[in-house]
Amino acid sequence: MATVTIFTPLGVKTITFQHDADPHVTAAEAQLVLEKFGAPKTCEGCRVIFDSYNSREEMSLVRLQALARGETSGPTVKPTASVTFFTPQGVRTITFARDLDPKVTQVEARLVLEKLGQPGVCEGCYVLFDSYHNRQRMSLAALRALSEGQTVSLEPPPPATSPLKTSSLASVHQWLCYYGDNLSPSVLSQVQMAIVESEAIVPAAMVSTPTKPLFVAYLSLGEVNQNSWYWPEIQGAPYILERNPNWPEERLIDVRSQEWQNFVLTKIIPRILQKGYTALFFDTLDTAQHLETTHPQQWGGSQKAMVELARKIRERYPQLTLLANNGFSLLDTLGPFIDGVVVEDLYTRYDFEKKTYGRTPSEVTKLKEGFLQKFQHDFNKPVFVINYARPEDKELIHYAEGECRDHGFRYYRATVDLMSIGTVSP
Repeated sequence: MATVTIFTPLGVKTITFQHDADPHVTAAEAQLVLEKFGAPKTCEGCRVIFDSYNSREEMSLVRLQALARGETSGPTVKPTASVTFFTPQGVRTITFARDLDPKVTQVEARLVLEKLGQPGVCEGCYVLFDSYHNRQRMSLAALRALSEGQTVSLEPPPPATSPLKTSSLASVHQWLCYYGDNLSPSVLSQVQMAIVESEAIVPAAMVSTPTKPLFVAYLSLGEVNQNSWYWPEIQGAPYILERNPNWPEERLIDVRSQEWQNFVLTKIIPRILQKGYTALFFDTLDTAQHLETTHPQQWGGSQKAMVELARKIRERYPQLTLLANNGFSLLDTLGPFIDGVVVEDLYTRYDFEKKTYGRTPSEVTKLKEGFLQKFQHDFNKPVFVINYARPEDKELIHYAEGECRDHGFRYYRATVDLMSIGTVSP
């Protein structure tokens, strides 16, 4: 059987079918895949991955359409491997062109060691090859042995969170997301995690409870609020863009700006950490996709830059727990750098024009579920869902919570402004 996944700005779709003896994609198979997907005729940046062949094949949608017509030429996506090196001092990630062998070869092991600068003895260090059909993890010593032609045994996949971290999200089932300034000990005693606004809540000053939760600080990477403490410092900067129509006090940001990235790394995050936080919540990741898909020529590279910023944060602050908010199109590449993902508008959503709560359209839900299931499968990390609804929307809440339970998602119910305490899951 072949597993085929198509990635588009709107979502991810996966199908399976019986392939023939040819290890590469044939014209007949290309035609079959296009028919099953109902793929668009044109799709900037879309790609297709055939994942169950002897050699994993990745190609653009244009290339797949050319194959279906019987052509042998067309734009291809050069296969690459993403390799992450975990050490007590931090995390480094490199990419390189790989060969067709789905396992790490001696040549590739040598190349990785060269790119890492031939690191010396490192107790507990390991490398994770993250772009192969099967994620492969091995110790630094095993990587050296492989580079010398020795046969090595692979280690089991890494746990849900890096062993270098002091906190694990695997045990978090009761949690909340609240941007007000009044968190009582009784509320905190009900949760293992609290996502809050760092200027409103200071963990070091909170009354201690028998089971003090993990405090996660809100950090907007793709937008800036004009009421934020740092707005006067960056007002008028060239990377500040138009307003968010749903939230007029928010301005979009060109995340490709190195000036903005440096400001996040050296000004915003240090101020957050001084308040006693050990975790960050990356919000407004979707700004990058919005800009790039709306005007690809003007804002091309925005999504790549957003992932790059997340990587820099992980490398600079390896001790922190990192949560992403939404960013569905980024999860495939963002996965190695975060410990979990929070999602909105999966089963319920707020209509800003009508000012009402209701179900998310089923086709949108299915697309988002595809992203999340792939994220869970590839990275074994938890998914947290905010179900937007009023307390009196009983039927809507019952539906959303049932879907969350069926999919293994950890949920929390709140109103869209997140300025009041909602309902924590049982």
